[in-house]
Amino acid sequence: MIAFHGSPCLFDRFDAAKIGVPARPLWPVKPGGVVGSEGWGIYLTNDRQYAATYAVQRWRYEIAPVSQGGGYVYDVQAPDGVYIDNERLCSEQPEPARTILLEAVSRFDDLQLRQKGWLKYRIDNATGQNHYSQIGVLLRAYRLAGSPLEPNLIAAGHVGCKRRWDEETTVFTVFDPDHLQILSASPLLPSQMMEAA
Repeated sequence: MIAFHGSPCLFDRFDAAKIGVPARPLWPVKPGGVVGSEGWGIYLTNDRQYAATYAVQRWRYEIAPVSQGGGYVYDVQAPDGVYIDNERLCSEQPEPARTILLEAVSRFDDLQLRQKGWLKYRIDNATGQNHYSQIGVLLRAYRLAGSPLEPNLIAAGHVGCKRRWDEETTVFTVFDPDHLQILSASPLLPSQMMEAA
């Protein structure tokens, strides 16, 4: 599947060590730490223009040399494998994801983390219509607690998560950057920067 990734940085491969390394963090984040509302990994989309909005947001992350222009939109070969549908609840997922996620929900009270009450509320009262999905909150909470679920989901054959952003745009999170191949990187032109901003 061809997908798109926007970044202010120019690079030739995705690197898991660069996920969660902000230039000007609003809160402390360790490399490889907690980022993203829909799971840990590389975020892609089927919409080039949507990807471009991340290419012009220089304030977000400085993980590689930052472009003096407007950033880059990458054409990426992404795996066609099984993606967890973050618009559905944990109980609505196909196996084996359903078992992994429901076991994580049942063990949630054992986690040691701040804001557990708020996170538990978000998980228990989630619908597919919330900005933060039940699965996204669950994955984020387990990563915050130091027990990420993504390795278990990878071992069970899941490539990542997906979520429809609007009627035309789907956002994909690919858990393992080694499964991605950059096909090209296109610098944004000034007219594209205005459209993307």
